[in-house]
Amino acid sequence: MEIKYVGIRNLDEFENSKLKSIAERSYPKIERLIKDPVIQIAIKKHNEAGKRSKISLHARLAAPNL
Repeated sequence: MEIKYVGIRNLDEFENSKLKSIAERSYPKIERLIKDPVIQIAIKKHNEAGKRSKISLHARLAAPNL
């Protein structure tokens, strides 16, 4: 399983564990379609000063064997 996270240090512990659990749960579904996928998830957190903040996620899927 190869999932790379970019910018994960910006998240707190709860957000980090939630993101990883969702990504790891979805990986087998993607692996059925593409053998040995490499997933890169880029995280960017906006407006950290207030109570609530917006988080942008961008995922990139690479298939080395295609």
